[in-house]
Amino acid sequence: MTELPALSPATGLNPFVASLRRFLAIHQNLAGKRILICGNNVSVFVQALQDAGAQVFVACGTPVDLKRIKRRFHDLPVAVRDATFTNPDRHNGSYDLVIIWDGVGASLPQWLQGTLQLSPNVWADSLTRGWIQIEFPLTEHIFFPDAAVQQARQIPFDQVRDPLLAHVHLPKNGGSSINDLLFESFGYRYRSLYVHDPNIQQDEDFLNQQLPLVPQAQVISSHNFRAFPEKIGHRPMLYFTFLRHPLARHLSYYRYARKHYHSLSPEHLKVLPENFLEMSPQDYLRFEAELHDQGHRFGQLHTFDPQGDLAKAHQILSDFFLVGVTEQLERSLNLLRKKLSCVGYHLVEFPVHRANTTEDLYDQTGDMMADPDVQAAAGYLEKDQQLYDWALRRFEHECLMYGV
Repeated sequence: MTELPALSPATGLNPFVASLRRFLAIHQNLAGKRILICGNNVSVFVQALQDAGAQVFVACGTPVDLKRIKRRFHDLPVAVRDATFTNPDRHNGSYDLVIIWDGVGASLPQWLQGTLQLSPNVWADSLTRGWIQIEFPLTEHIFFPDAAVQQARQIPFDQVRDPLLAHVHLPKNGGSSINDLLFESFGYRYRSLYVHDPNIQQDEDFLNQQLPLVPQAQVISSHNFRAFPEKIGHRPMLYFTFLRHPLARHLSYYRYARKHYHSLSPEHLKVLPENFLEMSPQDYLRFEAELHDQGHRFGQLHTFDPQGDLAKAHQILSDFFLVGVTEQLERSLNLLRKKLSCVGYHLVEFPVHRANTTEDLYDQTGDMMADPDVQAAAGYLEKDQQLYDWALRRFEHECLMYGV
């Protein structure tokens, strides 16, 4: 390996951004070069290389990673790595530079050997020596960020004292877009704990059982968190969530369910009426109102208190690290950035790219937010509205405090 001087890690930066800056300090003339990045949370690299005038290609680990990358970079050439990926015949010419970023696993030495057929200029960020050029025989493959995750995984959970962020993801509140940003910011130290059944509740016992299995996690996310203990083990829990105007949220869910009806899970379909696809938005809101009158609860309020007690929900949310609002998502994330920097965590500086949206179906709900019949049908959301109004006041107060 050719060793070059490593810069000291940048302070006050997301670790991926710090690694990128060290890379750019070595590679300064990238305009016009064909560069292949092998990794999954690659947005910081892609954007910086494109800004430098490079022609960028990405090889990611799974189709899910490919979709996430494409949501941000629509025209970027992205391929999923497989057993034949390093065959030069699959590529339209060689690359001036290959960057090994993450997600290769135990087969890394063999995979690197194949990658050298795509370019003689293959680089990785050594955990101990900084950015190095790969040569064989390979004497080291402790590369960031995978190696950092492996190191963190080896620490017994009862010795971990770093804060653990918990994204309490309320459906249709921008959470999929937020999760994209979290993955770009934390890589595989972001852990998804989602389940297919919307009726499952992930309580304190669930957290006590699951979190010791992922000691490397710095942030977790799920739709189904229903208990919010102050600590799990020795780790302080920092909960954050985003609330949305209730009527806008339920109309958005109506559009989402229509758009994805035929791909919803059986558990999800059970909570919809059999004639759902024939229902107008007003019909669906009246259906929800009937369920509400029968004691079924599914508003934002009931995530924080199953009985719908507004005072108890206020009490729970008052202890949250952050309560943002979906209508001001970028501003909410700027507030989250400032608060996270106080505990040594850093979100990458990217505008959120909206995922899982239903803008193409807006014509089905039109201007119904102001329609008297719609508002009457949504009367069961009155307490949800009060919770949202409270969250909005808290949000504005915190923005004032943090200068956001």
